[in-house]
Amino acid sequence: MKSLCGKMLLVACITLGSVAVAEEVESNDDIREDVRELLALMGAGEIGLNAMEQIIDSFRQSMPWAPSEFWDDFVEGVNADDLIELSIDPYVRHLSHEDIHGLIAFYQTPLGKRLARAMPAITHESMLAGQEWGQQLAEKVLKRLQEEGYQ
Repeated sequence: MKSLCGKMLLVACITLGSVAVAEEVESNDDIREDVRELLALMGAGEIGLNAMEQIIDSFRQSMPWAPSEFWDDFVEGVNADDLIELSIDPYVRHLSHEDIHGLIAFYQTPLGKRLARAMPAITHESMLAGQEWGQQLAEKVLKRLQEEGYQ
């Protein structure tokens, strides 16, 4: 009798576990689709393409021997959807489905739409500021290394 109860309990646990996994997969697909919607509302694809263009511009400057056509062809082959897909998992890991719904609602408001329109410029200017800060930091490090006799 004990072994029959044990087997029934095991079957029940496996069945319930399978249902939970199926529900998790379904809700995982749902949240992933909602994150795609959120990223579209946020203009993430455009932001990613703008960032990529900045990176390519610095490559162009640091590799003047590469023909302009190479960079143009390279940029044409970049798909913003690839970045979107790579961005989904961090949102799923760090935000709840309820959070995603709240953000979608926000980005559908006039303020959210205004923020989404402004984000490419904000991101661009922030990246430029970050590059300048990085250059200043590198100069400070090199100066200090020289002052302390490491160079």
